[in-house]
Amino acid sequence: MANILGDSDGTGTSATVSEGGSKLLLVLGMHRSGTSALTGVLQKLGAELGEELLAPTPDNPKGYFENSRIVDVHESLLHGLARGWQDPRALSAQWRETAEADKAFDGLSALVRSMAKQARFVAVKDPRASRFVPLWLDVARALRLDVGAVLMVRHPNEVAASLRKRDGLSRSRAHLLWMVYLLEAERGSRGVARAFLSYEHLLSSWRQALAGLRDALGDIVPDTPDTAIGEIDGFLDASLRRQKVGELDEGVSPFEPLALELFGLALRGAANPADDLSAAFDSIARRLEPLAAHYHEGPLPLEQEIQRQREHQVQVDTTLQFAAVRELWRPSLPVLAPGAARLYFQAGTEPFSEDRAVSAEPVCDGNRRVVVFEIPEGQKLDTLRIDPDSRPGIYALESLLICGRAVEPLHSRISGLNEFPFPSIRASDACRIGAIGDDPHFVVDVQDQTQTFEPGTMIRVEVRYRVETVLSEVGGHIEDYREALQAHGRELANTQQGLDAALNAALQELAGMRQGLESGLRELERREARLQPVVDAIPDVVARQKLLVSLVEATTLKVDELRRLDLARMEQQQEVLLTWVRRRSFGYWWRRLTRRGRSG
Repeated sequence: MANILGDSDGTGTSATVSEGGSKLLLVLGMHRSGTSALTGVLQKLGAELGEELLAPTPDNPKGYFENSRIVDVHESLLHGLARGWQDPRALSAQWRETAEADKAFDGLSALVRSMAKQARFVAVKDPRASRFVPLWLDVARALRLDVGAVLMVRHPNEVAASLRKRDGLSRSRAHLLWMVYLLEAERGSRGVARAFLSYEHLLSSWRQALAGLRDALGDIVPDTPDTAIGEIDGFLDASLRRQKVGELDEGVSPFEPLALELFGLALRGAANPADDLSAAFDSIARRLEPLAAHYHEGPLPLEQEIQRQREHQVQVDTTLQFAAVRELWRPSLPVLAPGAARLYFQAGTEPFSEDRAVSAEPVCDGNRRVVVFEIPEGQKLDTLRIDPDSRPGIYALESLLICGRAVEPLHSRISGLNEFPFPSIRASDACRIGAIGDDPHFVVDVQDQTQTFEPGTMIRVEVRYRVETVLSEVGGHIEDYREALQAHGRELANTQQGLDAALNAALQELAGMRQGLESGLRELERREARLQPVVDAIPDVVARQKLLVSLVEATTLKVDELRRLDLARMEQQQEVLLTWVRRRSFGYWWRRLTRRGRSG
């Protein structure tokens, strides 16, 4: 086992990760297994991938979604361990304890820490990570991240065909690499939340695939926002799966039976996430070990040597090609008169032929040329082949018009060229090539730009292009720079005019504000003059108010005193009245009468 896979964390034990706040998802799997497709979907769910992503290529036109800095760290670690991504040999059992691994840990920790500050959900995709899962788990521990893993699986024969087309790998080597990457990713991810996902299932039913990932990984995989549904539908293009089982020209590989068994086991893991398949994966790894050992001893060194020779030959060819192109640029004087340009037109899938071609002489303006072709009436145009000249040179196609209507965007409609594509250096360039031979040409798809023209209608095709030499290139740069300076000068003049107009408007507004302030101050002065007598009279009013208050208080006291006197007088009068009443009562007179009778 250790000779094939090594230990999961350098000690032979599986790893677990403590819970944290941010989420880290590792997208694992062999190159060409669909990891780019899944990571592109995760990005649309809000995953943070970092800023420096690898640029798309013809092999991955929608992008790799790989952080170039993470790829550099992985490459440096592989180099330090005397390996490469195409090397299927096992890493040393103690690779995690090396100084190279510690350096990689520091670099990856810094990168992921920076990414986690940008978003709560970080995704890492690089097939090389499949061989370094223990290192990534250490990074997650150190940063206190919740970590999960998705193991992407694709039919090994499709992967082998794709690697052979892109990198020239043998079928045997591709199968072995596919198995090593998948087995190491499976062994290293034991003990963390993980899920297996097939590339075919992702393309055919991505909604169901994401639901399965959420069931297995929990909240590590976020929900799909409504705004992302249309974007994901447009992003996942089944036509990009160019290698399909049953359509492949398959060769012989001693690893194919075991690879197919491993593929079936991974699909079983995808269908039944709760099953513990560790023993089955370990069994395949043990049976792979002797087969891999024989391959390492014999075919692998031979293939590596052939690959080195192939790479050296490519370098030699490239050097010779650029030397030839340099010679094309060298003769700048005298300027040769242009040869006749030729246009081939094609309908449907029929090949280009001389009986469906026309020639015309270009009109020169410095190094720029304009040529107008007249095609006989009644022709249907699907594809055009433009031969600007019959001599070697460097040619830049700028525009194409059919009956006065521009074919746009031209750069995306170029379906073929001869011989070497060059980087475009001007905004007007649709394509730029260097031709060493005597047959430079561009092939342009115009099927949706044209129609079958009515009888009697002459079809005019106008092509604008440049023929470059050293002096024309330098002169072109100078001319472009002069035009840019003039445009910049006009822009500055327009900006200055705008600033002057804005300044004048501001001054006028300030003058109006000043007039308003002055009139306001005069009004305030008039109001102050009218209020001044009132202000001057305020002390007298205050004194009178105080006098009135004292008078009111004195009056109040006097009234209270009179009230008390009146009350006392009324009480005396009441007492007298009561006395008088008592004296003049019936009893009073009776007593007086009876007393008087006794005395008589």
